[in-house]
Amino acid sequence: QAALRRSGEWDLFEDYVIYFFEDIEGIKSGGELTLKGNIAPLILGEPREPLAPISHELVLENTFQYNNNDLVVIDWNAAVVLEPTGQRDVADVIEFALTHLLEVRYYDDLIDKRLEGLYDAIEKERHGVLNTYFSKASREASSRYIEFSEFMERVDNSLKVVGDFYLAVIFRGATRKFRIQDWQQSISRKMGILAQVSELLEGEMNVRR
Repeated sequence: QAALRRSGEWDLFEDYVIYFFEDIEGIKSGGELTLKGNIAPLILGEPREPLAPISHELVLENTFQYNNNDLVVIDWNAAVVLEPTGQRDVADVIEFALTHLLEVRYYDDLIDKRLEGLYDAIEKERHGVLNTYFSKASREASSRYIEFSEFMERVDNSLKVVGDFYLAVIFRGATRKFRIQDWQQSISRKMGILAQVSELLEGEMNVRR
């Protein structure tokens, strides 16, 4: 903890369920599991309501196999992993992708709070209250932009960390299912707004001086 600056705990978390099977009675292959296993209700948490065929298709479209005996099905809130060897590499890769999702959610929440702070400061200025928040906010916006850009580069380079080709495919499929790219675009847009507003306010403060 001594090595951390401004340490703290975030109140949000990302829960996720992985149903990990080494052997299933009556199932001899991954393909047989997709036909007999009724995977979609398990992943979606719908044990009673019969699902439409399109719901089954949407869940199973993110299915991966390395050989006939294994199977991986990844969805937003849960995944099914059939791995006869018992190795947990696939589960670890899914968890690795979830850490990226959690971090982009953290940045999204952080930027929302910074924008709210700027808007509040603007309202105070409109009511004639002198506020020195702008200069500090502008510097912090620039710092956050650099920090986020560095993080996004780490996300892009994560595929290089996952050396195994099949595991890299799993990682790419998980990040796609978790819509990490959509979060990235949303954060980039908000960062642009934060930078523009901060720059305008900084210019206004300089004119006043």
